[in-house]
This record gives sequence, C-alpha cells and structure tokens, in this order.
Amino acid sequence: MEKEITIIVPVYNVEKYISSCVESLANQSIYENLEIILIDDHSEDKSYDICVKASKNYPNIHVYKNKGKGVAAARNMGIQLTVTPFLMFVDSDDQLYPYTCFKMLNFINKHSLNIVMGDIEMFPAQTPNYVWKSLFGSGDYILDLGTNGTKAIHCPSPCNKLFRTEWLKISSFLFLKV
Repeated sequence: MEKEITIIVPVYNVEKYISSCVESLANQSIYENLEIILIDDHSEDKSYDICVKASKNYPNIHVYKNKGKGVAAARNMGIQLTVTPFLMFVDSDDQLYPYTCFKMLNFINKHSLNIVMGDIEMFPAQTPNYVWKSLFGSGDYILDLGTNGTKAIHCPSPCNKLFRTEWLKISSFLFLKV
C-alpha cells in the first residue's frame, strides 16, 4: 500500500515523552498509510535509543540524526525526506487521537486543499486561548491562505496541521532558525 502521509517528529532530550508520542502515531487508524520520520537532534539522554527501538517494532518508522542543528533544521530535513503526498509535524511530547490523520486526510482531499489545521488540547486539560482561534475561529470551514497563509503555518505551531507536500516544496517553504 502506498504511503499517503509522512509525520515528521523532531527529537531532543525527550526520553520521558517520546514513547507515548510514537505509540499515538502507531495507533493511528490509518497507520499502514503513514511514514513516520523521527529526527534526533543529538539528544544527550536515551531519546535516540528509544527511537531506534521503536523503528525495530514498527516498520513505518525511520530514524535519522541531525547533529545538534535545532528543531527548524530537523523539520526542514524532514520536508526534504518526504515523498508522500502529504506531511505533518508532531512535536516529540505530543500525542494524536487515533483518528486524527484519517480525519485530516479526508478533509484535505474532499476540499482539494493545501493545508488543514486542527485543534490542540493541552494536558492537563488547560487549553489556552491561542491567537489562531481569534484569527481563524473554530469548526470545519475553509480559509483563504492568501490572506492568512503565513500566520496559519506558524500559529501557534506547525504541529496541528496537515500539508500538501508539493505545495510546501513548490513554495520553497523552510523553517527559520530562531
């Protein structure tokens, strides 16, 4: 089966969280359609070892090293490695609900979009009033990226979005080091 989504996970000193993150990705309802790229940024704890072990347990997981270049460089490396039609970013301390990829993939295909943005829940259940809610609202509707495209990619992070890979590559999008 052809993979449809690449999930890019920058990893740095997250041994407490990375296993839960990886499990949530492996438990996606469309796991067989996913490629998961874990990019270790020269962790000083056991994060890299945990990632390697996960890649042995799950054939769709691939691990790379980034040699301490930072999260922006890891995400950019992930974009370059992506060959699937869609990609998403997940932080290594994040978890996804089991139907997240399925729902976002259906929505982006149904409406022929380049980007889909989902909501974020904080754990414990303290959801801040993020700026994107005032810019984009909530619920299922379509926005004009020409108006708010740059804000949509970064607000509050790239991790609640599914991107059309070709669109990101054609627009020469790169994350900047901060």
